[in-house]
Amino acid sequence: MLLLWKNITRFSLLGLLLLPNQVYPQNSKLSLQQSQQFRKWMHALTINLFFSKDMRRPVRNAISNPIINKRWGEKNRDCAGFIRYLVWESLNFHSSNWHQSFGSAFTIKLQDIKHKVKYPYFQNRKGMRSNYVNAKDLMVHNTHFISRNKKSLNLKEGDILFYKVSASVFHSMLLFRNYQLGNWMVVYHTGSPKNQLRILNLEDLFQHANTSWHPSSMNPSFLGFFRLNLLP
Repeated sequence: MLLLWKNITRFSLLGLLLLPNQVYPQNSKLSLQQSQQFRKWMHALTINLFFSKDMRRPVRNAISNPIINKRWGEKNRDCAGFIRYLVWESLNFHSSNWHQSFGSAFTIKLQDIKHKVKYPYFQNRKGMRSNYVNAKDLMVHNTHFISRNKKSLNLKEGDILFYKVSASVFHSMLLFRNYQLGNWMVVYHTGSPKNQLRILNLEDLFQHANTSWHPSSMNPSFLGFFRLNLLP
């Protein structure tokens, strides 16, 4: 908490109210082994969102699979909703019916995570467990600060980039590892009206025409890389 507070105040974000959110019940955290499995599920689910049913043709607009549309409800389709979707499905019980519900769109086989994380998995601004949190509450009450440096050795797949768009509007992006090329990528939902899920190289963000999206310590809109509190 102290580290997070120092970094936020350092970049003139005193208007952001941080409530005590770093005290997370021990039985609501995943073990190291469970966290590794959790990241495998997040990776597999993200890949699934970017491929058509033949798992070969990448699509720009990932909100095209009717099964995913049903599982990822319309009201949850924004940047924070994408993270919530991945957490829900990663911690889910993946029965044969669950796999069949995806049809041929989900072919990756992984073991379930035998966890004791309390459901609902998120904490809202009132300190209550909830299925819904926006991007700001996701950051403030459900993650902890890691770094503002993309070269940090502490970064792991599944970490989240947060941006402050305005006093009340935040934006989140998922840090995703391309294991074939060995580089970092980011995945994010645009929200309405485009309603698209996009993926691009982390380095490409530094070339974005709008500098407020640059993941740089020199950018006051970039709050840094954060990690879900349920992960060690």
